[in-house]
Amino acid sequence: MANEGPRIRGFTLIELLVSMTVLTILGVLAFSVLSQMQQAHQIGRNTVDRFGELQFAFQLIARDVQQMSPRPVREIR
Repeated sequence: MANEGPRIRGFTLIELLVSMTVLTILGVLAFSVLSQMQQAHQIGRNTVDRFGELQFAFQLIARDVQQMSPRPVREIR
């Protein structure tokens, strides 16, 4: 009789295909979430930049208004 050692059992083709399919689905979902997060971050960054520009403009206007002083009107004859 042949000496039988421990039987080595591997994965079947079906098991490999199922695991690859699940991994692919998880990868696509992760990529989709990452893409949406990057878009949301970019939109948020644009909004913050725009508010910064508006704040700067309002500061310039406020400074100009504070420096206004009444001037006498000259009459031309």
